[in-house]
Amino acid sequence: MKTLYLDFDNTIVESNKRIIEILNKRYNLSKTEEDLKDYGYSSIYPISEEEKIKMFESDEFYNGLNFKSGVLEVLDKYKNIYNIVIISNGTDNNLSKKEIWIKNNLPFDCKFIKAGKNLLNKNKVNMKNSIQIDDNLKCLETNASLKILYKSFNEFPWQKFYNNQECIVVNTWKEIDDILNFYKDYNCETLEKE
Repeated sequence: MKTLYLDFDNTIVESNKRIIEILNKRYNLSKTEEDLKDYGYSSIYPISEEEKIKMFESDEFYNGLNFKSGVLEVLDKYKNIYNIVIISNGTDNNLSKKEIWIKNNLPFDCKFIKAGKNLLNKNKVNMKNSIQIDDNLKCLETNASLKILYKSFNEFPWQKFYNNQECIVVNTWKEIDDILNFYKDYNCETLEKE
């Protein structure tokens, strides 16, 4: 069984939208994800790194967090075909809350790998013969056999400067569904039928 490594924030869930909702409420704004131009959300409102981290660790964030459109249907379709692993960066508190959120909201069990601050970087995980999906190009610098950059119709700075030989670029989970459907029967590197 092939393994599918999935990022959490902005790949399977709407993290940017949720943070922007919190900032809109907190500072009486009317911003959208289209206004986001940086990783630290200062293009939405000039917040500190500490405030950003606290939002990502807050119950307010997780209580209003939603899955990306189509994620649950696609993961349910492939849960017995691929070994599904969610791998995410963050602080210890953030990662603990992500793990709880996944257990409470994903209708099937999957493995969760904590990466990031003082922990494990994604490129330290052996993803050979596996498929990796992430919204951040830097996080795709792994040994995964097939890398998918999920842009979700965005043009964020952390999604630019990719080389088409390095990854497949997609905007929807329907496109991901098509790719997973093909690769369930074919080797990711040789394209030979398995």
